[in-house]
Amino acid sequence: MTETNDQMFMRMYGARRIHLVLQFHTPLVWCPMCEKKKRDVMRRRQNTSYFNEALNWVVCCNECFDEIEQHWADLWAEYYANCY
Repeated sequence: MTETNDQMFMRMYGARRIHLVLQFHTPLVWCPMCEKKKRDVMRRRQNTSYFNEALNWVVCCNECFDEIEQHWADLWAEYYANCY
């Protein structure tokens, strides 16, 4: 059985080394929430249900998104606590 180029690359360099190489080749992007350059900035879906679908999305880094998710979790918990 012959191995493919991808299999040979993985065998020679290992997954951890590939992760480190890719990590430093990812460009720094400006996060509009924290106003810092980060590698993990992307468009993410919030825990909202607005009629205008564009309002359900936010562009931010992982750290900011965790704060946003916690914010919405708190708001939804308060909402459901007052429903009954």
